[in-house]
Amino acid sequence: MTEQLPLVVARRSPPSLQDFVVGSNAAALDALRSERGALFLTGPAGVGKSHLLRARARARPGALCLSGLSLAETPHILDGAEAASWLGIDDVDCLGGRDEAATALLRVIDARAAAGLPIVLSARHEPGALADLLRDLRTRLTQCALYRLRPLDEQALRDWLRLRAEQRGLALADAAVDWMLRHLRRDPGALEVALERLDIAALAAKRGRVSAPFARSVLGGAL
Repeated sequence: MTEQLPLVVARRSPPSLQDFVVGSNAAALDALRSERGALFLTGPAGVGKSHLLRARARARPGALCLSGLSLAETPHILDGAEAASWLGIDDVDCLGGRDEAATALLRVIDARAAAGLPIVLSARHEPGALADLLRDLRTRLTQCALYRLRPLDEQALRDWLRLRAEQRGLALADAAVDWMLRHLRRDPGALEVALERLDIAALAAKRGRVSAPFARSVLGGAL
């Protein structure tokens, strides 16, 4: 009979603007904090678009942050969104071919513009490249202030990895950081999943410092 491991729960910290490693994205972060007008964040997966939207919503009483996928499937979740203190819509590209949801979002954007309320939207591609999107919505999105988020460089990625580990109570040895960046996908989303696996394993093993051999034993099969 195999020994049953004790039940452990990983220590997650919710997204915040303070734990966003800026890298070359300072202008986007400053614009997000200023809450001016309509902003559009674009960039490939893993650059922090969702993190920034969720973090900003958490920091603002009365704010609302919705995913484009949820909006595409349930357009009425926008009911009342025109009056939210702050509104974020993630993954707007999910609204391609969903004209009802796109029309609802268009109305909300116009209402918030008239009221002088901020809205931030995101997608992997710039508005002009979202060919499947309702034309009027695409036109409105091209009028937003556009910020292109860039992937973290080597040092910024190391800083981010150490910061997120420390927030979980983990100390990553230099060799462990080297191993993770050499053998795992080098984007924050994938590395966050790896850190969660390490956190669970470290809690079970009652250790706070993660060495390269321990990381390899836990994550050796990770992508």
